[in-house]
Amino acid sequence: MLHTGTVLIAERFVDELLAAAPQVGVLVTENRDPDDGMVLLHLLLHDLLRLAVSAFRAGDAALVTSILVVTERGFRDGDEYVRNASRRVVRRARRGQRR
Repeated sequence: MLHTGTVLIAERFVDELLAAAPQVGVLVTENRDPDDGMVLLHLLLHDLLRLAVSAFRAGDAALVTSILVVTERGFRDGDEYVRNASRRVVRRARRGQRR
């Protein structure tokens, strides 16, 4: 995705993630704050990292790509909350590319 010039907020990040990889819906649900329904992005991204690694090991390139494309966009175009939550996944993916 190219930079659109708009800031990606948490709600839109989750919407884009679900559109790109509907199978992560369970993780989104599991990482909602029970009090206000907000998705706890740091926890979600931690789970997404584990899912992406598992999918990579299983040869599911489509799922890995979907997760990484949206996460990279969050890192690049997100507000401070989204960028901060996305940072770990993006860094780990970039390290893996250099190996």
